[in-house]
Amino acid sequence: QDAAVAAAQEQANKIAKAQKQDPNFYHPAIASIDTGTGAILAMYGGPDFTTDFRNFATIQRAAGSTFKPWALVAGLRDGASLSDQFNGDEFTPKGEKKPINNAGNRYYGPVTLEKASTSSINSAYVDLVTQMKDGPNKVIKAATDAGLTDHKWQPVPGIALGSAEVSPLEAARGFATLANEGKRTTPHIVAEVKDLQGKVVYQPTINPEQTIEPDVARNAIVALGVLGVTQDGTGSTAVRGLGYQVAGKTGTNFSDGETLATWFVGTTRQVSTAFILTAGPDARTNLGRNTYGSTYSTYGWNAYMKVAMQGKEKINFPG
Repeated sequence: QDAAVAAAQEQANKIAKAQKQDPNFYHPAIASIDTGTGAILAMYGGPDFTTDFRNFATIQRAAGSTFKPWALVAGLRDGASLSDQFNGDEFTPKGEKKPINNAGNRYYGPVTLEKASTSSINSAYVDLVTQMKDGPNKVIKAATDAGLTDHKWQPVPGIALGSAEVSPLEAARGFATLANEGKRTTPHIVAEVKDLQGKVVYQPTINPEQTIEPDVARNAIVALGVLGVTQDGTGSTAVRGLGYQVAGKTGTNFSDGETLATWFVGTTRQVSTAFILTAGPDARTNLGRNTYGSTYSTYGWNAYMKVAMQGKEKINFPG
């Protein structure tokens, strides 16, 4: 918990210095859970609950590209493979009025699903969703199967790009499901309750439920970690010096020229953690220039995870 507090406040101070702003203007939040049990290991939702009783670790904000893994899961379920190719160039989906752009207005040409995940290519992911029959709803089902809550998400072709709102705790739970070979656990913070005589009168029920197919979860982990995002993609910063296999995804919610939320959600085999950075009184204010998931959020995630993983056995992902 101390590491979560320190990592969050360090990133608030860093962005405040870069943007010449008060650190209290920013809302870094962390949620971290045990992948096998759902036990909440640490949670940081703000500096002082008595002055601001919102817990930003449990409040939903636009997920940005951290929602792409659920399109990845939906695509794998639908029969796609990591070597299948999709449109990496700007295009306008059927029924839409605006074209789908990639970060930096880049054109990639045909790209594999693995490459689309590694480089977080928007157009390829929208192509994946639109090629599936009822694709947007399949993405929503994949996300809810993993443990996220449908907060009235809109089933649109661009759903993978992250207009859907998610809380850090839900995001950490979803990635824990993938790390746990598709078995979903229930987050909980009470380990046990004893009476005055020391007798245990309550313990949480730990009963992981197989909600995503094991082979689908393993392939998603490959694209997000072992061969993809955290090795040479947008999340490579996060794993530096950690010494454990990591599957993760950066995310930036960019709307009308403003960056409203940046994320890094990542998991080892044992610990899944989400880090979000938002700003302003309602956590929906522009964070400032040159702010992405790969800047502050990945560094905050890494600083926390170095402590959370310290001394743990090095267990690789299955398969």
